[in-house]
This record gives sequence, C-alpha cells and structure tokens, in this order.
Amino acid sequence: MVAAINLEHRVYEDLHFRAKTDSTGNYTIKVIPGKYKVVAWAFGYNFEVHPETVMVGPGANVTGVNFQLKKKPAGGIAGSVTEKGSGLPLPALVIAHQIEGRGFGPAFTDETGHYLIENLPEGKYKVIAFAKEHHPAVYPVPVPVIGGQTTDGISFELELLP
Repeated sequence: MVAAINLEHRVYEDLHFRAKTDSTGNYTIKVIPGKYKVVAWAFGYNFEVHPETVMVGPGANVTGVNFQLKKKPAGGIAGSVTEKGSGLPLPALVIAHQIEGRGFGPAFTDETGHYLIENLPEGKYKVIAFAKEHHPAVYPVPVPVIGGQTTDGISFELELLP
C-alpha cells in the first residue's frame, strides 16, 4: 500500500508538507521546526489522524509517527446484459464509475450474460454496458454500493445497431 502522509503546520498560515511512503511503508518529510498535525491516507482505506501533535525542533529527526490504516469495506455490482427483443445473452463489457470519488471497475459478461464487478469502494456509481454491434446503455439511476454487499439486478437490454 502506498499512503500519502500530510503534515499541516498551524504556526505559519497552514503550511502543508506531503510525502508518499516507499514500498516498505516508510516515509521521510523535511520540514521547518514547529508543531504539526499528521494525517495519513491511501485510496481504498480510511484516513487516520495521528492522535498527538508532533513537535519538530531545529535539526531534529522525529520517528515513531506510525499509522495502521484500515481498509474501507468494498462492495460490488451485478446483473445481466441481454439483447433487446430477443432476450439472448450478450458478450459485453460493463463499467462502473463512482459519481463522487475515484472508484472504478470493469467486468465482462459470462456465457449466460451475467457480470459481477467487485472491490468497489462505497458510494454511488454510474454503470454503462457496451456490446459489439449494439447501442451502449447507461443504467437510468445511480447505483449504490455498500461495503460487504453486492447490489444485484443492475441489468441491461441493449438495442441492436441498424
């Protein structure tokens, strides 16, 4: 996991210092002396604020400002894609894009026309289905995703192109 670490300095007009963790989860930030509130976040995880203000003195190296971010519960979207009129299952690509956020997921239908998009962060999604020689379709309402659950029945009937 790569977390972004943000330090907020309250003495000088809300100065912000940022760093990313390396592949082992360690980070280093060079700052001016002062008091800092330290926040860590990563996509797919709940952000965390260090419980204590961190004091950095002149020339000091402060260690032990550690975090254990908790993964946000993920959910899914499932349904089917069929051809309008014939009702036959279609080989299709279905994409879910979070309306407010960075959640995104694709899935292909199986031979019965069913699909499952997994590991989506909680939120509301715009869902679109695409199939060769058919008009794409957008699900008419935002689809809610709740952590630990699959929102089922998000199905499409795609119309054949003329």
